[in-house]
Amino acid sequence: MCIKGVPETAAEVNAAGKYVMNAFDEYALEEALRIKSKRGEAEIIAVTVGDGRMEEVVYSALALGADRAVQVVNGNGRYINGFGIANILRELVLREKINLVLMGKQSVDNSSHQVGGMLAGLLGWPQAIDTIRLQVEENEVIAERLAEKGNIEVVRAGLPCVVGVTRGINEPRYPSLKGIISARKKEVRRIGLEELAVPAEVLFGLEIEEMRPVEENGDCRFVEGDPGTAAAELVRILREEEKVL
Repeated sequence: MCIKGVPETAAEVNAAGKYVMNAFDEYALEEALRIKSKRGEAEIIAVTVGDGRMEEVVYSALALGADRAVQVVNGNGRYINGFGIANILRELVLREKINLVLMGKQSVDNSSHQVGGMLAGLLGWPQAIDTIRLQVEENEVIAERLAEKGNIEVVRAGLPCVVGVTRGINEPRYPSLKGIISARKKEVRRIGLEELAVPAEVLFGLEIEEMRPVEENGDCRFVEGDPGTAAAELVRILREEEKVL
């Protein structure tokens, strides 16, 4: 399964602060743990890309129950775009002979919502992104995913497959004391980015000049009166004062 480290707080977006596991990836890891509990023979490999800040993210996954981890180390610190990440993951999936990729539907920092679909396309595998319910059979998965207009789409896809999960699929667990202690004893294989056969123009085709948290606006107005009067006043404010209508 794929995990990404994201800044713990908005203030650390541009700083070398603490990184934590992407929230959507927590759901993916929990789902992987539940699948393993049901099937028994499954192995959970946590895969990530990044620099030294990913170390605690990796050990968090191992503490929660991942069997081992593979980290691709980006030593030059340059930003890798979504297509580059998808290409890196493709190499790792093929090397590790993985037949089910679980990941969060998107990251909470960039929110590009691209990597899962790109990875499936590069592998030539079926995909189910925005999954809220997942059933894994011997040779296929049955996924319920969020579709347009609030509809639920049921997807039946053969393995191997890429699944991107979202909130509501489960409730992630907390690591146990035993899990935290055993995490440092589990295998973490680190691979230099240069060891993978991914061209530089694929990895670094996009540069982010700046990232900053959204400015908070605490302004709040109460519109009083009966529903009809309040509605008319709200429309007036939006049209004449805020000029959004």
